[in-house]
Amino acid sequence: MCDAHDHDHDHGDDLGLSLLPYIDLARVVCYNEEVNGSGQKVFKIHEERLTATPSVTSPEDDPELLFYIPFTETVTVKHFSIRNGSTNGDTAAPRRVKIFTNRDDIDFETARELPAHQETILVEPEHIVDGTVDY
Repeated sequence: MCDAHDHDHDHGDDLGLSLLPYIDLARVVCYNEEVNGSGQKVFKIHEERLTATPSVTSPEDDPELLFYIPFTETVTVKHFSIRNGSTNGDTAAPRRVKIFTNRDDIDFETARELPAHQETILVEPEHIVDGTVDY
């Protein structure tokens, strides 16, 4: 989930901070998702970030996921949330998030070679209270 955006009007409440209305969900692509189309469904408003579903997973033998998230207008991502919905250790949250801006040509090879606009090393899953961390 991504929150906050910039443009010229006042929202008046925290619901206005969600970028969900500005994500072009029909064009979201998640590479290496185990269930086709599941990556498009994981974006939530802030109040729903603690829900375990929907979720996205990668194959066990190839744990990387890569999202292409197009927006319908210029936005500023100020924070995001990662949820590890596993209660029995059968899945794991990501260890690292790399953010690339204005790249519609991103793929795994490009993501490995190109310097990220921002890279965040995430906390270990066992340190995540309630399964969710806001970054």
